[in-house]
Amino acid sequence: MQKNNTGNINVSNVSDTDMQKPVFVVSTGRSGTTTLTQILQIHPEVCCLNEVQPPLRPEGFMKWAGYWSDSLIEKRVLDKRDKLIKQITANRFIYIEGTPPVSHLIAEMSKLFDAKFIHLYCDGRAFVQRAVERGWHKKTSLLSRVLLFVRRRFFMRVVSGGKADRWLIPPPALNTQFEKVTWLWVEINRTILRSFSDLPEDRKFSLRLEGLDKDMLLELHKFLGLKVYPEALNEMKEFLDKTISRVKELEPPLYSEWSDREKSRFNEIAGDMMHSLGYTL
Repeated sequence: MQKNNTGNINVSNVSDTDMQKPVFVVSTGRSGTTTLTQILQIHPEVCCLNEVQPPLRPEGFMKWAGYWSDSLIEKRVLDKRDKLIKQITANRFIYIEGTPPVSHLIAEMSKLFDAKFIHLYCDGRAFVQRAVERGWHKKTSLLSRVLLFVRRRFFMRVVSGGKADRWLIPPPALNTQFEKVTWLWVEINRTILRSFSDLPEDRKFSLRLEGLDKDMLLELHKFLGLKVYPEALNEMKEFLDKTISRVKELEPPLYSEWSDREKSRFNEIAGDMMHSLGYTL
C-alpha cells in the first residue's frame, strides 16, 4: 500500500473496474453478517445493504434443492438485482450485500455480475445456540410441513419465499432441533467452500467472526480495493469493539453446559467442518 498526496492510503494494483465489482457476504446467518455490513457501511465509498428486498430466499433454496433450472434461477436473480447493482455502481459506490441465501448462488452471482465474495463464519457451537434460540427448525405440525413442501415444490415461482426457506431440508435421520441446526451450519458452510474452490483467489475472502479486528479490517480494505481513511477506520474499530462487548454479554452458555448427548451428536455431525474452519472441540 502507498500514501497519496492527500494523506490517505491507497491499495495498490486495484483498477477502477475492479473496484466496481459487487460484493456478497455469504454465511449461514446468525454469524455476524449484520455487524459486518454495518461496519463496512461506515466507509464513504461503500453502499452496504443487508437482507435486500426482494429477497433471494426462493432462488437460494431452489438452487440447493435442485427444483429449478439454472437458467430460470439466473433470470430471476437478474430481475431482482441487476437494476439495483447498476444504479449503485454507476454512482461510484461499491455494492456490498449481506444476504445468507446467496451462499447457494455463488456460481450465478459470479457469472452474472463478476462478483466478489466474503465468506463470514463463526464457531458452530455459537451458531447452534443462536439458531435454537431463534426457533430455527423448531418442531412444527404435520400440516405445516406439508403446506411448506407444497409451496416450495409447486408455487414458489409466484409466492415469495418465507424465512423458513433458509433452513433447507435436513436428512430424515436427524430428529431433534439441535441436530437439524447443527447440520444446517455444516451444510451451508460446505456449500460455500465447494463454490469457493471454483473461484479465482482475487474473488474470494474468508473471514472468521472471532478474528475480526483492526488488522482484518485492513485486509478487507485491500480485498475490496478501498482507500483507507484513518477516521473511518477508527470509527469501524470503535463500532466493532462495542458490538463484540455487547455480544459477549448476551452470549448464552456454550459447549461446557451441553449434555453429553448433545456434545456427542455435535461432534458426529459437525466435527469435520469445525476442523476445516480451524476450530477445536
